[in-house]
Parts: sequence; structure tokens; C-alpha cells
Amino acid sequence: MAPRPAPVPVVLIARTIRIVLITCLALAGVPRLGLTMSRAAPPGGGQVNVEVIVFEGRLMEMPSEAPRCGDTKVAVAHRFQVQRVVKGTAGETEAIVLVPCPDLMGDQFFRAKSEYVIEATNDLAAAASYTVYNDYKNRPLRWGVRITKRQ
Repeated sequence: MAPRPAPVPVVLIARTIRIVLITCLALAGVPRLGLTMSRAAPPGGGQVNVEVIVFEGRLMEMPSEAPRCGDTKVAVAHRFQVQRVVKGTAGETEAIVLVPCPDLMGDQFFRAKSEYVIEATNDLAAAASYTVYNDYKNRPLRWGVRITKRQ
């Protein structure tokens, strides 16, 4: 007789159901705490003057929950306070940065009020293949190229 497979923990089942529900609601266009889901592309689909900036910033708050990367590639908007520009020009005291698959950086990587060094670009072409979760409608977006946590 073959051995019985181990039971799936209830927490894992509940989390999976929650993520599926959030994704279904978002795909149906139902807003969740101001969360919007969209495909990112330059306005009008035209050319963008590509600008890369590097800055030291503080994560102002944790974004709304989004599904983890898996079958669907997910990018989540994070709001950073620009503390010091290392390269380029930020233009504002805050920057909204789309972080591709933030869950792959680790559960403890992003924390509100933690400090980071962020390399980002205004070229959102890479975001076209991601499902974007953005709490900050009508704000300029940047694509996170590289993010490191400051110690």
C-alpha cells in the first residue's frame, strides 16, 4: 500500500484562496483599498526620453497586498521619500517606483521607514509584461532597476 501524502497546512490553503480572490477581484475591476491593477505603458504608446536616476530613499509605507510572483509576473508600486540623489535628477521629494516581483527579495526586505539605494528609470517598457499593482494613481512612475537595503 502506498504511503498517504502529507496533509496541506490550513494556513497555506487560506493564503492561496485569499490571493486567488484578490486577483479575481482586481481582474474584474473591483477596487481594493485604492489598489489599481493595470498594464503599464508610456502615455499614447509613444517614445520616452529615458532617464535613469540613483537615489537614497526611505520607504514611506508598505503598499497594499498583491499576489506573489508565480504564474503571473507582478510589479508593485512603492512610495519612497527621496533623501539624496546620487545620479540624475529626481525632480520631486517622493518617487513612486514599480518593483518587479518584490516577494522574491525576501519577506523582510521591504519595511516601512527602512532606507534603500534605488536605481530607477522612467522607461516603463519592461513593465508591459507585468501585472501592475499601483496605489498611487496619477503619479509619475519609475521602473525599479536595482534596489539595495541600507544597513
